[in-house]
Amino acid sequence: MQRARKMASSKNIITHESALVNQGELYISADGEMVARQLRKIQRRDFSEADIAAIIAAYQSRVSTTKIAADYGCHPNTISGILKKRGIEVNLRIFKSEEEVRRIISLYEKKHTIEAIAKQFGVGSATINRLLHENGVRVRGRWDY
Repeated sequence: MQRARKMASSKNIITHESALVNQGELYISADGEMVARQLRKIQRRDFSEADIAAIIAAYQSRVSTTKIAADYGCHPNTISGILKKRGIEVNLRIFKSEEEVRRIISLYEKKHTIEAIAKQFGVGSATINRLLHENGVRVRGRWDY
């Protein structure tokens, strides 16, 4: 089977005639050869008013721009732009209430791991780690358990 690869010189876009299988960030052809590490997404810009209302509702119910973008097949910056155009403040802080922050700190002080807390709150462990540091909590080492 003849495989065709074509690289656009300025955009690094790789096309391939074989069916692609996504394995993490690697794209493998039907015959098992690595085709590309990452394929560029075509940005979606055709949002209906119903889509925009749903995006706003999702963001206001504390769904992250990354998750919303994955649902709509676009980049998180596209979602942020839509929200900002509608006068909604896009906040990078996931935990906006002091109650949530106190709850996370309390769980950590009760010997819950950062990974377990992150999973419970649906965020990455780096987010919990950063929150603990910002609030002056001494982060345990792996031998402190």
